[in-house]
Amino acid sequence: MPLSNYQRARMLRAMFQGETYINDDTMYLCLAIREIDSDEVFTVVDEADYEGYARMSIASDDGNWALLTEEDGIENVQTIQFPKVISGINVIVSFVLTDSEAIGGGNVLAIGTLSAYANLNPSDDPTFGVGDVSLKFGG
Repeated sequence: MPLSNYQRARMLRAMFQGETYINDDTMYLCLAIREIDSDEVFTVVDEADYEGYARMSIASDDGNWALLTEEDGIENVQTIQFPKVISGINVIVSFVLTDSEAIGGGNVLAIGTLSAYANLNPSDDPTFGVGDVSLKFGG
């Protein structure tokens, strides 16, 4: 899951230009219906639109995130359950962390792709298990 241009710029301005970095106390995980390039956008486009969909809030704390063993990244330590699909069909190809709960709004913080597309149909419960949302630095 690479950091977005927006997030990289925030970090660089804080590190090298003395700008105060304000941590996002809560991030919002959203489902995207196409792959999103970290260099492409600062805000989310083409987000899931099935009936019942909502972004999932995740607090920025060690109860939700843990350093990877190599200490070169971080991953979720709680299951993330999206609302059940009431109606509509979506093919989910990537996921995005944003700083806003509003669907289609906010700034993209990080982007991840799925190992396989997820076909969502009515009655499905989109879920990310422990470790499914990870951000890894280095090679």
